[in-house]
Amino acid sequence: MRIFLIPILGLLMFLSGCFSTPSEDARFQPYEENRSIEHPNQHQTMVENAPILLFEEFMQKWNAISAEHTGDFFIHSFEQIHSETDQVYRTSLGKHLELQVTVANSHVIKAQLIGSPPSTKERFTMITSWWQLFLMTNSTIAVHDIDLLFAELGIGPNADLSELTSRTFDYNGITYSIHEENNRYLFEAAYP
Repeated sequence: MRIFLIPILGLLMFLSGCFSTPSEDARFQPYEENRSIEHPNQHQTMVENAPILLFEEFMQKWNAISAEHTGDFFIHSFEQIHSETDQVYRTSLGKHLELQVTVANSHVIKAQLIGSPPSTKERFTMITSWWQLFLMTNSTIAVHDIDLLFAELGIGPNADLSELTSRTFDYNGITYSIHEENNRYLFEAAYP
């Protein structure tokens, strides 16, 4: 009986290690320390080759995520902003929320959501758009993982942003920034 019990105990110990959750430090690491949030089997390929997003596909992909998840944030058109150095396009996602997309060689190099929400409803709208941009730039992430990441950033229940701190971090080869100044928020995804 003991002979059969030893392999079973060994298997149980192995499996319990497989299902343990990663430490907080392994999931979220600040950009200033030049580290990325790591994911098994994805880290090497994703950091070195962040997925390319073509501008001509941006609106279609954004609207597909809107249709599937939120139902509210459709892009109908972009307006080009005059810029000396880059091609920058913008669209309004509401009275207090704007999306700006910077393009080089037909590729999206940066997407920014800029909002000044005067109420809880507008904060929900803004946070949902951040969630949507994060999902769009990380299509293989589980939706609940975005919620966990946002909680680590200081985004609380009921659109509570009182614990939000400005920071920059890498996730799957894309650099994200979140900043707040005088109730004006910037959420940015920048490709390498």
